Amino acid sequence: LALFQFDGSTRSLTENRELADVPGIPRDRKELSAWSSRFGAFVADHFGGRETLVAGYNYLHVRMGISPSPRALIGRDGWLFLEQTQLTDANRGALPLSDERLEQLLASFERRQSYLDARGIAFLVMPVPDKHSVFPEFLPSSVKFVGDSRLEQFRRAMRGRDFNSVDTHAALLAAKDAGEEIYFQTDSHWNSRGAWVAYRALMQRLHEAGYRGGTLIDESDVEFIRLDTYHPTDIVKNLLGLSGRIPEAHGIRARVSDSGEVRAFRGSDGEEYDYLYSPPPGQEHKHFVRTEPRDGSRVLIYRDSYANAMLPFLVHSFDEVIYARAPKSMSFDPADIDRYDPDLVLYEFVERALFYEPDDSLLLAARKVQAEKILTEGGAENQ
Repeated sequence: LALFQFDGSTRSLTENRELADVPGIPRDRKELSAWSSRFGAFVADHFGGRETLVAGYNYLHVRMGISPSPRALIGRDGWLFLEQTQLTDANRGALPLSDERLEQLLASFERRQSYLDARGIAFLVMPVPDKHSVFPEFLPSSVKFVGDSRLEQFRRAMRGRDFNSVDTHAALLAAKDAGEEIYFQTDSHWNSRGAWVAYRALMQRLHEAGYRGGTLIDESDVEFIRLDTYHPTDIVKNLLGLSGRIPEAHGIRARVSDSGEVRAFRGSDGEEYDYLYSPPPGQEHKHFVRTEPRDGSRVLIYRDSYANAMLPFLVHSFDEVIYARAPKSMSFDPADIDRYDPDLVLYEFVERALFYEPDDSLLLAARKVQAEKILTEGGAENQ
């Protein structure tokens, strides 16, 4: 190996970080004093074979059951877990939601339900469990459970509140008990089989809640594709830098066979996407529209990355799907209702989002306008 290699790269895929760049010529005494340390950082980031050595270091640690990243947890039997925002402590019951915070979340969803009810729009809340909650038996033996997780607190409390919700956790546990492979072993997400189980639970709950739009996909129209054993997953690739070195046994992706064509485009400028199921970058809203409508259903889904695997099912179930991110975590923007005029709003969020406070500032402002409009219209009718 050469002692020094520099090909212009500015990012390490192995370490998932920006590499030190070549320092410029110092222009004054202050820059000159810092130049040597900056040059040393540049050399350290680009010496020959560095990527290989770092990958080897990470691999040996993983094989010994030691995580080289504070954001990755090495579980049992080849299972890896995300360790983020104290997720493991929240899952094992060591960081429960306070009564005040839980009530704040529940009341927020009730306000959203009330606002949408007044506009004749269906609403459904869809909490999704992190892998920790579905496969706790594969967590390290050092993880000791001391109480209910935040998700369990929310699930139990949401059943008696005035907003529609679907319990995907129960459906996923039933599928797990039936021997289904529903989550990646080395990724922080469910795979397409898990997304399929949640989709079926979602469609059933919508029907029970009185929503009549959408078409339930038959499983015979779904192709579940087994991915390559070394398919790069988010924990392996992004956190450990070990793409191609850690096997994944539960890699499953889905495609739907449907006679109807679906067009996918970006909301801001209408640019079309070649790959139908690809998620949009950043905060972009992405639209999916059937070229041959069936029932006029239009769904606005606030979501996180867990909804990516549900896209093949959602876009073939409804005539139009607007795939969006909330402007802030656990927030809601009534302006999107005016912009898209949906007949259904889905609010999907993964368990770890329960660390965030709901932001209802936009909703409260819209409700004030809504109340003033009703008052004004009522006064006009009485004249």
